[in-house]
Amino acid sequence: MKQVEISHFGLLIAYILPGFVLLWGLSFHSPTIAGWLGTAGQTPPVSGFLYVMLASVGGGLLASTLRWLVVDRVHYRTGIPQRSWDYSVLPQTVAALEFLVANQYRYYQFYGNTFVAVLLASGAYVAASGKLSLSAAAIVVLVECVLWAGSRDTLRNYHNRAAAFLAKSTIANSASGSEATPVFQNSGADHLRAPGLIRYSRWVVIRKLFFPSTSEKLVIVSDRSSEPKTRN
Repeated sequence: MKQVEISHFGLLIAYILPGFVLLWGLSFHSPTIAGWLGTAGQTPPVSGFLYVMLASVGGGLLASTLRWLVVDRVHYRTGIPQRSWDYSVLPQTVAALEFLVANQYRYYQFYGNTFVAVLLASGAYVAASGKLSLSAAAIVVLVECVLWAGSRDTLRNYHNRAAAFLAKSTIANSASGSEATPVFQNSGADHLRAPGLIRYSRWVVIRKLFFPSTSEKLVIVSDRSSEPKTRN
């Protein structure tokens, strides 16, 4: 039940809230949408709630697409590395990845999608009213700056933490065929050495990812030598 609630909350902040902001901006150009929201001086109909929810989902998906086209590309071109994932280890890390998406990436989607939605809604308001007060413009700029900073931080954290178990790494094939045993060490290496299939507790990974010591990084090594043995 708790996992379902977290999933619903993530979808709410990632799509519905940004979509609602975009819908509010469109209400200045559409009497129908204004009637759904009750901003036209009339009581919204009972069916208006359903229309608002569906339209918010659609608006959120539209904002997410625009975020992918613009915001993501700007972030990746201005310092945030776009990593390549190694999906061959996904079956062993799917629980940890789902936890990371729910507690990190959904917040990035909220910041990025809302950034786009506020920008479009503000433009729709200005187009409808023909003016925007200085104080309102300052508030919009401040909100946009906060959302932009939040999106950069959460996207960077998501990539850095997901790279601990999904980044492409050099695979050393052990001649003995033994499986790797995960070990956390203090090491300067920023990649995973994962010969064979990796099995480890997802809670250990989560704890190490979110509560590491200052010099501790995740390194997976084999309980035997990772160097292949030569046979005569």
